[in-house]
Amino acid sequence: MARFIDVLRWWASVNDQAQVVRRVPWKEIYEFTGARGLVRKYRVELRNELKAAKEFSTRTKDPSRSTIKCVGQIGQVEASMLYILLRETQPKAVLEIGALCGSSTRWMLSALRRNKKGTLFTYDLHPFALDFIGEQSNWKFFVKDVLQEAVHDSNFVNRFDVLFIDALHTNKFADSYTRVLLANSKKSHSVFVHDIFSPFQIPEFKACQIDLRRQNVHKEIACIHDVAAKYADDRGGRDILYSPQQMAGEGLALSSWLARTGRSQRMISFSPYANLDFAFRILAIFEVHHLGDFLTGQRQVNNPSIFFQMTKYA
Repeated sequence: MARFIDVLRWWASVNDQAQVVRRVPWKEIYEFTGARGLVRKYRVELRNELKAAKEFSTRTKDPSRSTIKCVGQIGQVEASMLYILLRETQPKAVLEIGALCGSSTRWMLSALRRNKKGTLFTYDLHPFALDFIGEQSNWKFFVKDVLQEAVHDSNFVNRFDVLFIDALHTNKFADSYTRVLLANSKKSHSVFVHDIFSPFQIPEFKACQIDLRRQNVHKEIACIHDVAAKYADDRGGRDILYSPQQMAGEGLALSSWLARTGRSQRMISFSPYANLDFAFRILAIFEVHHLGDFLTGQRQVNNPSIFFQMTKYA
């Protein structure tokens, strides 16, 4: 846990987003994360998991198996970092809010099996993931609204060590889960929230999406800047839309709550739309360890989640 959080702690120390590229200790980050760090430590496991994830994705897209459209699956880098987090922290209980077809579920269950302890508690309004994965000894699946559970039990969130949130990507939903779930946290939860640095969820930026691959990210970002500039010009300089780095999904409500309450110690994202240079260097580390063909454009590079650590309730 300490080594994983050290990276998060460094990221949180960079307050000026424009200064990130100049201030990053790239050599130290490379050595920490790659040659003698966590990616290297788990590289064999991650290779196996990435292969299993590809096979699982193929099954979820098989029309003869299911008519469910399994979209928005977890990115390979963020999934690998989530796996490493679970392996390093050895949690007893993990809460997953939103599973869809089970892409993230599979990763977390595998990490917990490797740990030989820990249970995943998944809440979703539909049992699709259960259909694809099947019953597991370290998994409890509930076809329920998790917020209703939290409303009736203010200590609900404190049963878990790690929180994974990937459900309804609206600010209204984030306003609800911060109020009835995160606000009741009395421990130092590790939290993963998906689809935060995902600019194409913003309707005005959607036309800029090409294929989320490395060779076209610069074009996508340039297009977003052009759209944002025209948007501001048409509104007398009001830059409500301003950058690919602005949060999408439920990001505004979540980040606003974290800022108002001071409940987040540190935060990190591996999305190239949040920080292109940092994300590409992380991708290169994965390439060095044969954990994905990102730099040649064979795989999508977007990993729009954020990781952060909750402060203990005062």
